[in-house]
Amino acid sequence: MTKKLEVMKINNINSLSFNEQKNLTVKNIAEKLLKIMEKHVGSENEISRGKLFKKVFKKNEETRGVKALADWVRWEMIKKSMHYCRRYTKCFIASRQFGGVWYYFVVKTRSDAQEYCMVLDKSIKSMRSMQNRALNAAKKQWHREDWFLPGSEQRRLK
Repeated sequence: MTKKLEVMKINNINSLSFNEQKNLTVKNIAEKLLKIMEKHVGSENEISRGKLFKKVFKKNEETRGVKALADWVRWEMIKKSMHYCRRYTKCFIASRQFGGVWYYFVVKTRSDAQEYCMVLDKSIKSMRSMQNRALNAAKKQWHREDWFLPGSEQRRLK
């Protein structure tokens, strides 16, 4: 039931620009997601982040040590691929968090869609906060003040 994505055929990966390589990677992972998510239609058939990572990359996600950064980048690519699926295919992958763990499923019912909309509403609220913060930065001329990280005594050199 998956629709085959149009993935370009290439002779040499090095002949592609960095952005072309990223886009190809996103499409390749999206292709895998379409197949994997066939078994996760409806919130009652959700899959955890860890299990999804393992199905995509055939390995457990590292959360500590040197390999954790590479796996973080891999997860970012999965997220971009889910977004690609949502935008360009009929496979709308939703997410929800429960007990500190993220779960993913294909929207099947209005209830599934509403649950995902609540996740989006939370993100929209955070973005509105950043809009207000940007306007506040301009209004209060923050660019003229010392810059430092919270809890840090380091100051911007003038």
